Amino acid sequence: MDDQAELIIAVELEECVRVKTWGDDDPRAVTLNVVINDDTGEGDYTMESDPTADGIPIVQNYVLEFDNYQNGLYSNGFVISISLPADKGLNANWTFDADPIWAKLLDKHGACPKNKTQNDPSILTNPTPSLTADKRTLTFGNANSTQQYFGFALRFAHINKGKKLTYDPIGNNQNGSSRA
Repeated sequence: MDDQAELIIAVELEECVRVKTWGDDDPRAVTLNVVINDDTGEGDYTMESDPTADGIPIVQNYVLEFDNYQNGLYSNGFVISISLPADKGLNANWTFDADPIWAKLLDKHGACPKNKTQNDPSILTNPTPSLTADKRTLTFGNANSTQQYFGFALRFAHINKGKKLTYDPIGNNQNGSSRA
């Protein structure tokens, strides 16, 4: 009789399940980085979101998609921190301007705010826009209360030359704050 050995390999699969780290009625904290790639003329920018830390999708490199039900996890709006990391691109020469952000609902022409008079600060709430002491991180709230596009202008100042730059991304609220 032939001796035959049978090899059995057992593999244990571990399922990773995302767990939210905020309360049921709390906003989701997200962090975005802006990288200034070229500071001549109007400038050239890249925006990065961290999907492993509940980042938000960025479409067409500049449209931020805020979805209260992202990845099946509900959040009651967002608290957004936009950083200008000194170790990326030309960021070491730049900080946020003292008046760092203007925002408005987009009109039929899709124009972002071009000056302070077009700013509607009620769009960015709870918390209202604030800067860290080093002016490298801007934090503000987005209640995401209605489906809408809103434009915003991030404003930067050169640390030595006094030059200003403006970056105009768009926010896209995918749904309202009310739960189904």
